Amino acid sequence: MIRFWIRRYGRRVLGGVDVTMSGSEFSIRVTTSDKIMRLHLSGPAEVSIIARYVAEHMEEMLPYETLWDIRQSDLGSLAYADWKWLLARTRPTAEIARGRRLAILCGSTLQFGLSRMLEELAGMTNFPVAIRAFRIPEQAETWLRDGIHTPASENADV
Repeated sequence: MIRFWIRRYGRRVLGGVDVTMSGSEFSIRVTTSDKIMRLHLSGPAEVSIIARYVAEHMEEMLPYETLWDIRQSDLGSLAYADWKWLLARTRPTAEIARGRRLAILCGSTLQFGLSRMLEELAGMTNFPVAIRAFRIPEQAETWLRDGIHTPASENADV
């Protein structure tokens, strides 16, 4: 299994401290600290890799609140159907983490808009993990640590 993993997806250090998973040009780098697991996504987004990562690493993710840093990722090819598929595909594993929080750190207006679409879709479908989009890292981390919600209107471009 590990040999297949390395050949197919890249490097993985056991224990969830540092994981790299990649597709053709898309990659996920993972770090953990302060009870927050940070997934740094880069390159053209591939929702299948995100879903696979969540499914395969849910046990490692359970002790942490999660921050997806998508500022270096290209989400331009994603659509509503992709987010809907991602939520449906990860729902069984997300049930294990019911009540946890997922913050999405965005850099561009497009990233923020697409992440807000995911946030709203998760809310409408009663997804077991709370999802919020943020532009400011400190606000995302505060929400993850303390559960303090920053309304999207306060987090948007001025």
